[in-house]
Amino acid sequence: MADDVNVVHPASSTSDLPSGFSRNGPIITAANIKSNYLWGVKLSDADGNEIPDSVVDNHILNAISFLEIYLNVNINPVEYTEFVDYRREDWSAWNFLVVNHYPIISIASFQVRFIKDESTLDFPEEWYRIQRETGQIQLTPTAGTLEGWLIGLGNVLLTPGGSLVARKDFPNLFKIVYTAGFEAEKVPYAINNLVGILASVKCLAQLGNLIIAPGIGGTAIGLDGLSESTNRAEPNPYQGIMDTYMNEFNQQAEIIKAYYKRINCYVV
Repeated sequence: MADDVNVVHPASSTSDLPSGFSRNGPIITAANIKSNYLWGVKLSDADGNEIPDSVVDNHILNAISFLEIYLNVNINPVEYTEFVDYRREDWSAWNFLVVNHYPIISIASFQVRFIKDESTLDFPEEWYRIQRETGQIQLTPTAGTLEGWLIGLGNVLLTPGGSLVARKDFPNLFKIVYTAGFEAEKVPYAINNLVGILASVKCLAQLGNLIIAPGIGGTAIGLDGLSESTNRAEPNPYQGIMDTYMNEFNQQAEIIKAYYKRINCYVV
């Protein structure tokens, strides 16, 4: 992937940002959650036990998993093996195709496979033209890489824009191994913020059930220690903060979801 951490649209565009400013950063951590989203909140139970980082980390992982499904975008990098059909009209358009997962970090291999489980040919890496954020891949031959690209049967020239097979389509002809997601230091701040909100709300829900805080009218514990009742003035002492965060999440998540859906509809 390009060294520039500031991704802009379209993916072939460039951006000159002020020094010290970026659009992306590392995935949010438990320390970020505590210092930025839970600042001012008592982070311990009634006995003074602070909420462990492991608990916050678990909420972060769950938030990422949910957002990958909700936004239909990979956040954590995952390697995929995908089989794509050959269509003559796409091949003549420099083998235009869109993979199922994006953004694309890298392509490990791009092969033509006429026979199942047998690799026939590997396209040169120099041919790849990748629109990373949209999952779009095209092939364009480069000077010095055409030698050896003649297939024996019929001496067919295997180059995009030419002829590959006689039929107009061929199932699962291409095998692509690629990694999709955001690189370690290049997660958009907007997505990081959604992860932070969801993880923080889960933390606040837990903390509210563990401590005696403003909003709790009173508590009574039986002498035998086996019965307890609590009268709450509201469901959770942090309900107000949780509602504020969820309102922000609902507004921003819909915008981000529409943004990535627009990208996907455009390339498809």
